[in-house]
Amino acid sequence: MTQARNNQEYGGLFAHIYRRYVRNRVKNEIRRQRLKLIYDIWWYYPLLKFRELTVRERLNLIWRLIRIDWFILHGSKPAEVVPVMMDLMSRRARDGEVFVEAGCWNGGSTAKFSLVCKLYGYKLHVFDSFQGVKEWGFAYAAKETDVNENLARYGKVEVCTFHPGWFRDTLWTRPIPFAVRMVYIDCDVPQGTTEVLSGILPALVEDGVIYTQDYHLEEVRKIIDDPKTWTDLGVEAPNTKPLIRNVARITWD
Repeated sequence: MTQARNNQEYGGLFAHIYRRYVRNRVKNEIRRQRLKLIYDIWWYYPLLKFRELTVRERLNLIWRLIRIDWFILHGSKPAEVVPVMMDLMSRRARDGEVFVEAGCWNGGSTAKFSLVCKLYGYKLHVFDSFQGVKEWGFAYAAKETDVNENLARYGKVEVCTFHPGWFRDTLWTRPIPFAVRMVYIDCDVPQGTTEVLSGILPALVEDGVIYTQDYHLEEVRKIIDDPKTWTDLGVEAPNTKPLIRNVARITWD
């Protein structure tokens, strides 16, 4: 039995207990997130086996990831970000390559990615309106100053550059002028996803990877699975592999 399957079965048991006995009794969101760590924390286990880092570096990384889960309210579970981090850690940055995050809310996932970017030489470019998701009544809004403070306290703010504004203004009309190694899209809507893809595809390196955290949303999934989306953007249709929870990995290998 693989470790992933062990994690799923262990997590499934505690998730069931949480949903049945805890969720409706604990109203505070950050407290609920902390309770979920009882089963979510085990998804960090693969990072312990990453031999390129020293034991001290691995333990420090996991400890800091847990601190982020404890103190910053965010929407990405450990099971969703660990595959992204492992992929990024497969090699160090070359020639000024960057990691792009589209949609950051309070900066929880941003802080996590910044730790790995710092270790492996990547710059992290963060795109967000800081006004929330317009189609969802401006839910998930956060102030840029608050995100910066979270990064300064729990991540590596020095590797981060922020690009505030709607994707149609920051990505759709102005493609990224950097070599893009990896992209993490968490914008919750199909139009935003298309706008992000338009901005990053011309800059994606040969072994570049795109992750979407919105693959569980039917309208987003339709955009990604439609070959016309990609031909309209000037590339061939990619290989899309659904992963754990809401995440899909998009590549051209």
